[in-house]
Amino acid sequence: MYRSTTFKMAVVLYLSVAVVQCPPAEVYTGGLFVEQFTSPDFDLNTWEINTGGLDGLGGTTGNPLVGNGTTGIEEVAPGDYAAYTLGPKPYDMSDWKYAFWLRNLTFPRTDRNTRCTFLAWQDPGKDHWAATGQHPCIQGPFHFSKNYVAIYGNMTAAISGWVDGGDISADQVKIRYATRAWNAPNDPAITQGHFNAWQNALSKSSALHYRVTLAGGDTVESNRGALFEWSTDGLSWTVGHDNRGTSDPEVRSDASVVLGFGTHATAVFIDDIRVEDDDNLVTTTGGTPTPTPTPDPSSSGTYAGGLFVEQFTSPDFDLNT
Repeated sequence: MYRSTTFKMAVVLYLSVAVVQCPPAEVYTGGLFVEQFTSPDFDLNTWEINTGGLDGLGGTTGNPLVGNGTTGIEEVAPGDYAAYTLGPKPYDMSDWKYAFWLRNLTFPRTDRNTRCTFLAWQDPGKDHWAATGQHPCIQGPFHFSKNYVAIYGNMTAAISGWVDGGDISADQVKIRYATRAWNAPNDPAITQGHFNAWQNALSKSSALHYRVTLAGGDTVESNRGALFEWSTDGLSWTVGHDNRGTSDPEVRSDASVVLGFGTHATAVFIDDIRVEDDDNLVTTTGGTPTPTPTPDPSSSGTYAGGLFVEQFTSPDFDLNT
């Protein structure tokens, strides 16, 4: 009887929030870095803003210092702000130069699960150089260095690329879990289910939650790769890809990383950025730490080589082993 009553109360509370559409009550503190964009302007002591040129350092040949696109902050609900990037209109060769980078802070790979959690959604209604809804890109969170010429460059653990249309197999460019480079064939593409959820992420209330956890250890191999997870509610997580500790030399193992995001054409919003590790947890208003990511072993790949490997692939022990 107690459980039934509790469940009914939860449903009533959920429905009331959905009708009123109030900004979320969660306020994040602690961790290694937190950004919830609480004003209509970027804090330029925290962020470097690229708006078509090289962050005020000068344009490249044929490119303007400030282009026709946008790197900005928008009020998405009363008192609730989010950052976004939007490609140029008309086209002016500045299409990869709309981004925001964390200015003076880098994050190390350690054995304490350094990770970034954030919200992402798209807004096809904002006009840009390409067709409506084309080329929405996250291109973050982690890069091995800042690339002011092209946000897609220098990725080390990021959601890269785009898919135009409803079928992920039909687009030459894929949305990938990038740990090698942009659109690297050996970086796996997201599933159709993940893509369908991304296509439905059209506001903060329907945004996708992402969590990217860096591999970390005391060897080059143990520093390679990352765990990628996504969620529609921030509670139940799906492992998209996990190649931490891979022996593949193509996978990046940079000792430290920088944080940055940017699109190619369609506007993409980013909000509620939290970077933490097991020793520096982010807490919410209620004081509840965000959980340490727990990978799904079935999604972690197949291991080979070494001195001994066992992944228990049948319901019985191998008595010769």
